[in-house]
Amino acid sequence: MTEIKITEKKESPLLSRTEVTAEVAYSGKVPKKEEFRSKLATALSAKENLLVLKKIRTKFGDKKAKISFYIYNNEKDMSDIEPKKKEKKAKTETKEEKEGKGEEK
Repeated sequence: MTEIKITEKKESPLLSRTEVTAEVAYSGKVPKKEEFRSKLATALSAKENLLVLKKIRTKFGDKKAKISFYIYNNEKDMSDIEPKKKEKKAKTETKEEKEGKGEEK
């Protein structure tokens, strides 16, 4: 990533965060989320664990990404406000269990 341009920055004191929109220029393939997060945190002198990426928008053939993210003031407020990630449930139902459901009627 070569250039980071902040296009919008808004303080939200009630939510203990700063809402930021930036354009990031890159070369080669599109960087992973973790790479975007670390570069943005470094450029804005923020702690990486308090930076939450919301949207990453790219256009085919364009070497720029438009990124929306939040920088929280502390971990407690971040954990209170941000939704928890849901774990995917594994499909454990066997073929016999599926057939058994049809017979119970």
